[in-house]
Amino acid sequence: MTATSTISGGITNSGTITAGDDAFVVDRNSDISGGVTNSGNIIAADEAFLVFRSSDFTGAITNNIGGAITAARDAFFVGVNSDISGGITNSGTITAVSEAFLVFRNSDISGGVTNSDTITAARDAFFVGAGSNISGGIINSGTITATSEAFLVFNNSNISGAISNSGTIESTGDDAFEVATASNISGGIINSGTITAAGDAFEVNASTISGGITNTGTITGATNAINIVNATAPITITNTGLINGNVILNTSTLQLDGLT
Repeated sequence: MTATSTISGGITNSGTITAGDDAFVVDRNSDISGGVTNSGNIIAADEAFLVFRSSDFTGAITNNIGGAITAARDAFFVGVNSDISGGITNSGTITAVSEAFLVFRNSDISGGVTNSDTITAARDAFFVGAGSNISGGIINSGTITATSEAFLVFNNSNISGAISNSGTIESTGDDAFEVATASNISGGIINSGTITAAGDAFEVNASTISGGITNTGTITGATNAINIVNATAPITITNTGLINGNVILNTSTLQLDGLT
């Protein structure tokens, strides 16, 4: 759908949608309103959802139990002054050969992201860059697995609202959380589950995590558990759980009330 077009009333799928390119394209001042509900299969040879160039996807995107979204590139690509509003809720599986969520160039996913099942990305699970934002926070009680970063927030970008994890977040090849170049995770990170990384569990470089990090679960980093370099504001880390790995604080504070 391109060039100032509109689909209203929403889209519901309980069967199979197979696309040789993108499954859903919203481009150039266009809009899909009413949201998307999937309890079947959405299979794309490129992006599953491409929202691009001043376009909008209004209403929630819901992937129900038993639903599957599979993309040979990004599952959700939101770019160039565009928005998915109403939030994304996943109770099924989202699988991407590239990023699961790519939000780029002054774009936004508003309403937050909630995952209670499985998100798998061969690159980054969440990539937020170039002045973009995921607002409303991220709640994970399922499993998020990425070969590269699980969460990459950089270049004047933000995840606003807390990231709350009671499930599993794992990077098998890099950092679990990387916040770089004047970026922020506002609202903080609350972990009562498991965060594991082949690199740093948390790397913050020339950025900050306002609201701090609170851990009652387990954080493990093969390189460093926490690596803070040149933070734009000090980060308070409160631990009553288990931190496995080196801790580099720079000007930040680690309050130990549990195991280290």
